[in-house]
Parts: sequence; C-alpha cells; structure tokens
Amino acid sequence: MFLLVLAAFIIIALLEMVPLYKGKNKKEFILYSSLYSIAFILSFLMSVGVKLPSVANFIKVIVMFVKKGFKVE
Repeated sequence: MFLLVLAAFIIIALLEMVPLYKGKNKKEFILYSSLYSIAFILSFLMSVGVKLPSVANFIKVIVMFVKKGFKVE
C-alpha cells in the first residue's frame, strides 16, 4: 500500500510542482511544497497502519470559540 501512495504522490508532484518551480513562482512553490509534505506524511502514516487522532474535536473547539466571539447579545 505504501508503494501505491508513494507512486501517486510522485506523479502528482511532477505534474504540479515542476511547473511552479520553472515558472519562478517561489512563494506558491514553497506553500504548495509545505502542504504537500504534510499530506504525504499523513498519507504515509495511514498507509502503514498508524492510528491518527481525529481533528473533528479540534475543529469543534475553534468553531465554538469563533461562535462565542461573534455572538451579539
């Protein structure tokens, strides 16, 4: 499974990141590379069977914080 994930990420990286690098879009390249690296790490961990915590609780806390911050009474 890991090899399939690796192959998919390599193909997508070649299709998406090479034009960004060649086009002198350094800021976009750095941002895309950072997000792409995080996605690869998470996909790798999931493919080798590591249990990752859900982000649903974290998102719920943020939404409740924002909701309380903008509440008009």
